[in-house]
Amino acid sequence: MPSGIVTVLATDVDDSPALRALIETYGGEATEPGTATFASAVSACACAIAVQATIDAKARVGLHVGEADGDPAAVARSLCAQAGAGQILASQLVIALAGARGTFDAVPAPAEPAPAYELRWRTESPTAPLPPAVARELDGTPFAGR
Repeated sequence: MPSGIVTVLATDVDDSPALRALIETYGGEATEPGTATFASAVSACACAIAVQATIDAKARVGLHVGEADGDPAAVARSLCAQAGAGQILASQLVIALAGARGTFDAVPAPAEPAPAYELRWRTESPTAPLPPAVARELDGTPFAGR
């Protein structure tokens, strides 16, 4: 179980080998069916987008940041439950930590008990972003012929 500050992703996608593999690809750890923790808010956001891009375009996703020994998963699950089909809702903390480093735009969305933002894929990035390990490996390296 992770410790310290974590970003929690909760989704309505059924637990499957594909979902678990995607979570691991983005550096997360599945903690219970449909829920995972990430050390990075950017990685959690990228994984949420990848869930919709590769597993289920209508997936509902909630993202929240908190102390691992607290219950940030409860807020993430609440945001997931409030999301519409194909919607990713993130708390203000997630947006503050991810900043402009993601391949998404954050648009205010009504949510309870705290304000939330809908993550919308940027049109210039129609595919899921590369996993962090791959992106670091390719940083500044041409991708031709591989």
